[in-house]
Amino acid sequence: MINMKISKRRVVSDSHNTTDIFVVIIMFCVFHALKGKRKSVNLDYLYFCFESVINSDVLDDVKFVKPWGINKSLKPILIMMVKQGLLNFQVKNYNLEILISEYGILYLNEIMQNSLFTEINESAASVTQKISAVKLNKQKFIW
Repeated sequence: MINMKISKRRVVSDSHNTTDIFVVIIMFCVFHALKGKRKSVNLDYLYFCFESVINSDVLDDVKFVKPWGINKSLKPILIMMVKQGLLNFQVKNYNLEILISEYGILYLNEIMQNSLFTEINESAASVTQKISAVKLNKQKFIW
């Protein structure tokens, strides 16, 4: 297994660092989406949150959610994250759901203790607070 360690360094725009940033965005989106009794997040909601954080969309009106394009690079990143033990997949009602693992929680704790990626953390928290998976699912009817 690859041991992912965070170090304070300047993030350079190359494909490796982009993958690292995508991993952090996904982790924070899943982490903040797990509220109350919710133990997992469906892929549609994760895709929506990911795109909202990437595009810095502010959702002032949760009654209307625009359709979005699914980032094709997420599938291999999610598979990599499962193989590294950060996330787990489960099938729930014939849908694939994402769960955060204990190792994933340790990974996020290390990021938060070192005050890394605070803007991504805040953005993911904001998106998941403004629209729930249930609200997003209801919006599919208007698409």
